[in-house]
Amino acid sequence: MGNSFTFNNIQIIQSLDDEDRKTGTELYNDLLRWQPYKHDALSVSPVSEVNTLAEFRATLADIATEREAIGVGMILHLEMHGADDKSGVVLNSRERMTWQELGDALREINIATHNNLMVTMATCYGGYLIQNISIDRQAPMYFMLGSMREEYEDDLLEAYTVCYQTLFDTFQIGEAYSTMRRQCGASTDYFWPINEEDIFYIVYGGYLMVNCTPSAVEQRAKESISRIGMNRAEWRKAIKDFINLEKQTRNKYFKKYKDLFFMLDEPANKNRFDIPDDILEFNSAFKKFRNEHPWFYRK
Repeated sequence: MGNSFTFNNIQIIQSLDDEDRKTGTELYNDLLRWQPYKHDALSVSPVSEVNTLAEFRATLADIATEREAIGVGMILHLEMHGADDKSGVVLNSRERMTWQELGDALREINIATHNNLMVTMATCYGGYLIQNISIDRQAPMYFMLGSMREEYEDDLLEAYTVCYQTLFDTFQIGEAYSTMRRQCGASTDYFWPINEEDIFYIVYGGYLMVNCTPSAVEQRAKESISRIGMNRAEWRKAIKDFINLEKQTRNKYFKKYKDLFFMLDEPANKNRFDIPDDILEFNSAFKKFRNEHPWFYRK
């Protein structure tokens, strides 16, 4: 991926229990609020405290509206609890926002930033946000960092303090993550740095593995074609025609979904991503991706 992520704002949304340590406020007070003194173009919004699901929804919608007017990227940092069943985030009110709904809200922000939203999840199981992402819509973020397990508040605060210190020294996402891993050690073993290309490989590559095998395409044909009024030979021919058409159009739909997901209709996004245009080349690249990223496929 090209180093072309642009942003001019960072904002924390916090929804913690009354007795919890307010780690988002500490991160803001001790580190983030001072960054505009070093970087003139950067703004850091005050911590947004939300207690209910309605407040969280409204805050995310307000951010999308603001970003649409500005048209520049941002970093959004979420400080809240992750549900024990890994289904979403839990607010101070004990209400829950599912990963599906959160992803949809983040997509609106990412569209408003022209695909320049970075999300950091200071939540237990925050990495599971990617589990409901679909490639038939625009990506919900350019980059995400989150853990795949239950985390302690002290470990999360330390990890993100180191991450942001390095990010604002180097403006390199990869270097920020690497420094966090070196300095924080085992407590960050289950943090996933996930960019759009990773998500596309995981989701579309997984779709091809499961849904585009010969047996899967044949089964889809049988489920799609009514046999009413056909004899056996006619039905078999209809299935064969369906299979041939699917093969002929597979690359067309791959290109369609790739362009949509990465928002390639915008000129600034044309050369940002290193995903092949041809589905056969994508298959080869996906096999390499799986070998190089085995942790994405751990059970």
